[in-house]
Amino acid sequence: MRNEKNSSNRSRGDIGQVLLEHLKGLDYDVVAIDLNVKHLKDRRNRFACDLTNLGNLCSVLKDCDAIVHLAAHPGGNGASQSYIFENNMMSSYNVFEAAAILGINTIVAASSTNAAGNDCNVDTHYKYLPLDEAHSSHPDEAYGLAKLLTEKVADGYVLRYPDMKVISLRLPYIYFDDHSKCLSQNPKKEPSLYTWLHVQEVVMVIGLALKAGLPGHEVFYVQADETTSARDTMDLMKDFFPGLNIREAIPGRKSPISNEKAKRLLKWVPDPKYQEELNAKKPSE
Repeated sequence: MRNEKNSSNRSRGDIGQVLLEHLKGLDYDVVAIDLNVKHLKDRRNRFACDLTNLGNLCSVLKDCDAIVHLAAHPGGNGASQSYIFENNMMSSYNVFEAAAILGINTIVAASSTNAAGNDCNVDTHYKYLPLDEAHSSHPDEAYGLAKLLTEKVADGYVLRYPDMKVISLRLPYIYFDDHSKCLSQNPKKEPSLYTWLHVQEVVMVIGLALKAGLPGHEVFYVQADETTSARDTMDLMKDFFPGLNIREAIPGRKSPISNEKAKRLLKWVPDPKYQEELNAKKPSE
């Protein structure tokens, strides 16, 4: 049986490539969108499109039933804060506007833990840990601000278009098989929550989100159950955030961000093998 036609933008990004294969395995007919698709061997349903151009985006999405929005400038490479913000905001706004124009009612958007004001911030403003979706957000840089405001755009669109269903996934650092990542023995000088997720888990959660059918707009933190630090989380948090309200004890190396909402509403069960693979590597200094 053939599933509905879905669009995945930013198809050449690392997550996008893995997602294409995952959705094909779920029998989706996928339209892949990126600024440049010349690198793709399979050119079927692959379209070059600038997401800041609403007309072009609408023409590519016209036969789709759902959208997975991954596209964003990650920063770096000399890009200015103003360029990152302008590009990421206009791209995201146009995705929602195109969906509204075309009657596409399912959107899964890649947000970020930086929407809350995490590692990219000059300073963090946590009120309590474990962090959850009810915690206020305080990003102070372009990437995180654009991610948070994209979530606000989603809030507005589901109010105006009640049939629209949007899920925003606040993703942490993404781990790939070819990364030499291992547990960190010594913490960074800057405060960090040491959250992460394997790319195969990312695409699995996206697949679940596409089928969730939750009304309105829901935001989810999605990360591995444990951190990338070899140290106990409570010790790390006391070093980084002395005096912070720890609302419940965080045992062992458990993540200081709760993923319980995603487990409950998306029926996500993290695969322990990825944590086991990370744990098996010798901790770095």
